[in-house]
Amino acid sequence: MSKKFSRNTKQRQILSKSLITSLITNKKIITTKSKAKLLIRTFEKLVTLAKKNPTLAEPRISAQIPNKVVVKKFLEEIIPGLSSNFGNFNQAKLGRRKSDSAEMVQISLKMITPINLPLSKNPEDSVPVKEEKKNKKPGKTAIKKI
Repeated sequence: MSKKFSRNTKQRQILSKSLITSLITNKKIITTKSKAKLLIRTFEKLVTLAKKNPTLAEPRISAQIPNKVVVKKFLEEIIPGLSSNFGNFNQAKLGRRKSDSAEMVQISLKMITPINLPLSKNPEDSVPVKEEKKNKKPGKTAIKKI
């Protein structure tokens, strides 16, 4: 039995659709832990459906995601960028919300980086250079009190 979130059936369906839509558009979302479980469950089902056969899955995906632009982004950008196995999410605990002490979680998609990147012939370009920190206020230094 799934959670009801103190909502009726239509409100739960809209909640699920809005969570999925915002995850696809922003690629990360901050929500409560129980809503994150709902999101991961439904999103994984959509990913599996889209990977099996994207052309036949498009009507079923558009039933879950009402915005056509978001469906197009999901099928053309998100699905090819996800890994082939389950666990396409990074989940970070953010602590508890002050108002009602609900446990907050940040969910972000694990996207595969493109393999065919053009490599630079100059070796200095590929090594990141660490920059020195600059004082925000010139002329002032930190004084420690003993």
